[in-house]
Amino acid sequence: MPHPKAGTTEWLSQVEEAIIAPELPIIDPHHHLWRRQGADYLLEDLWSDTESGHRIKKTVFVECHAEYRKTGPIEEAPLGETAFVAGEAERAEACTDQAQIAAIVSRVDLRLPEDKLRSLLSQHTALGRGLFRGIRHAGARASHPEALFIAGSARRGSTQTLIFERASGCWETWA
Repeated sequence: MPHPKAGTTEWLSQVEEAIIAPELPIIDPHHHLWRRQGADYLLEDLWSDTESGHRIKKTVFVECHAEYRKTGPIEEAPLGETAFVAGEAERAEACTDQAQIAAIVSRVDLRLPEDKLRSLLSQHTALGRGLFRGIRHAGARASHPEALFIAGSARRGSTQTLIFERASGCWETWA
């Protein structure tokens, strides 16, 4: 029997979680929203999942290459995702009984020069409408990416290089 396609309703319904403490308010620290052929996962889908019996009050969106800009400089593409999620968060505010998007973690390529990093962080801040909290620059790397649903694509040694180059750079001074 073939496995359901990842991200589909059939795939998601394979696991049922026990509701342990339904009265405990929860902040879900990691979720995504996206429009993908035949497997959209948008605000209403998030709410469907957060109404499973747990008391999820807030969520944190973490970048997933959704709604990236298709035009302009490649390093600015993730700004589209921040704007998209901020818009969804604003839309969610009208439904106060539903889980709210309380923060956005976006993407910035940490290999860029410091002046470009500062500019991008400022742009994410403005587009995030008060929700932008930080960035994720994935360092995962797969030896056989073709075998994975979400393969790490970082270059060998890239995380090590970033740690040494950015250890005392703009992160202490940017605020």
